[in-house]
Amino acid sequence: MTGDRARLATRHSWCVLVLIICAGCAGGAATSYLHPTVDFSHIHRCAVVPYQNLTQDNFADERLQSAFLSEVLHDGSITMLDPEETESAMRGLKIAEGSPLAPEQFVALGKALNVEGIFFGTVEEYGVSRNTRRPVYEVTATFGLAETETGNLIWRSQVHADGSSFWKKIFGGESASLYDVSRKAVRKALGSLL
Repeated sequence: MTGDRARLATRHSWCVLVLIICAGCAGGAATSYLHPTVDFSHIHRCAVVPYQNLTQDNFADERLQSAFLSEVLHDGSITMLDPEETESAMRGLKIAEGSPLAPEQFVALGKALNVEGIFFGTVEEYGVSRNTRRPVYEVTATFGLAETETGNLIWRSQVHADGSSFWKKIFGGESASLYDVSRKAVRKALGSLL
């Protein structure tokens, strides 16, 4: 009888361990929206406007936008304009950088740049988490895409990523770099679009 109990306890311990590992490995998915009636196949050429920055890091918006642009270019399915060209057109149209754009501004900017879509973003958290014992980098951001014919939002994704992992939480270790966490956040977001 005691042998059966020992085997049952061992089996129970293994089941609990597998559940813990699975829970630790499951990364937080992006919360995303895709417009249900938009045909994304006609969007080939896009621009990206300067991101909004809600963090204390004065360069978080530029760093995350750079990571975003690199990932979209790496994918290769969309041609992206140089951000300087976009910023120049925004100045010409008197559109303030780093603030939300209205639908009519997306339309005007789309005509000026000859693009089908305009990406935008907001950086909400960027830096060291204050909720952990060890320093862990984290990024929370929202990314979006407006089509330029009507200025309507056709894609939006909010993500959170951090530099920890299940194994680092159990055995210790340094956080992934802020650069790597930024790329992880961008990839999570773009996974629902590209």
